[in-house]
Amino acid sequence: SISSNGKILKVKSAFFRTLAFTFVWFAVTVLSAFGQIIDILPGFNLVGDPLLIAPTSLGTLLPNPGGQLDGTLVYIYQCSGGFTVYTIDSSLPTGWGDANDTVAVLPPVINPGEGFIINNDTGVPYAWTITGTPGIPNLPPTNYCGCGSWSLLCPQTTNADSTFQDVTGFVPQNGAQVSFKTPSNGVIIPDATFSNGSWSPNVPELTNGHAAFFYVPCTNANCLNVQCPTNMVLVSCTNLP
Repeated sequence: SISSNGKILKVKSAFFRTLAFTFVWFAVTVLSAFGQIIDILPGFNLVGDPLLIAPTSLGTLLPNPGGQLDGTLVYIYQCSGGFTVYTIDSSLPTGWGDANDTVAVLPPVINPGEGFIINNDTGVPYAWTITGTPGIPNLPPTNYCGCGSWSLLCPQTTNADSTFQDVTGFVPQNGAQVSFKTPSNGVIIPDATFSNGSWSPNVPELTNGHAAFFYVPCTNANCLNVQCPTNMVLVSCTNLP
């Protein structure tokens, strides 16, 4: 299920199956240190604005001149595990509607470091231009859901690539995970897992404009975690253990 305007909406499981298999990568063209163009391809795009330095309305970040984006759905992740769904619709007084596009609502406000999902069902790609001055990352981000939960996050810098620690503010521990896909039947499936000091199958990195789901495991603050080599041999000079 996904949520809309604070309520839980039951949806067919086929929705998430479709959501899971229509994830697309999108191209990023860097204009300068203060702006870039993100190509939003048809289908579901996990995105974020790395130049955002203060809470900002998506009505400002996603302008809709001439109704070009009408019908586009935007999914805002909730720490409860669901989504609040919005429809871009220039015919409504606010320019935004609820999930069913029947009631006008205010566009959502996005915080620095927060990722969101755009479902571009226009059938053609369009360019999303973002501008601004990079600020100092606020880590962990405002929309970090805490340890033991998934968070949909994006980089807050213009680095070419951002690591797990760059995005979350935490050094990866055993059990840390990253998912680049939308949920399947409401379940987030990891693409990379951290174990015994390394990522498998690959090191997860994000480029500007991308977002991903991040899982920070809970650790006992009173314990010292030590990564040891796997080929250590204990030698005793007696027969006693």
